[in-house]
Amino acid sequence: MGNSKNNRSFSRSNIAIATRLTPAGAASIDAMVVDLSMNGVLVKTDAVLEIGSKCHVSMLIGHYMHELPISANGVVIRVQQGTIAICFDTIGIEAADELESMILFQSPDPEQCLHEFESISDTKKRAIPDSLE
Repeated sequence: MGNSKNNRSFSRSNIAIATRLTPAGAASIDAMVVDLSMNGVLVKTDAVLEIGSKCHVSMLIGHYMHELPISANGVVIRVQQGTIAICFDTIGIEAADELESMILFQSPDPEQCLHEFESISDTKKRAIPDSLE
């Protein structure tokens, strides 16, 4: 698997952090990140969301009392066997650098990640609200 070609636009980093999903018009769902990229996230949860539904993602990293939220809005693109894949539409500009650092730290190929980060559109990084309207 290590030598297989990865056709994804962004490298994924395996990471385990708590996250909260807030589907449009619904209650928040607690989940655990399985892997993460600048393009999206795969989370483990018992909840089931409809493919195509909009979702706000809020990940808290850091220590108690010093947590930094990483916020993004996205769309559910896959649901299977206790996991939900979400493709990000927007990433909170205030959290984009922290997200990049976290992915880079966990990546097996940091140089590739740096090249990918340069290709991210500024329109994807912007201030976003804490919930979907």
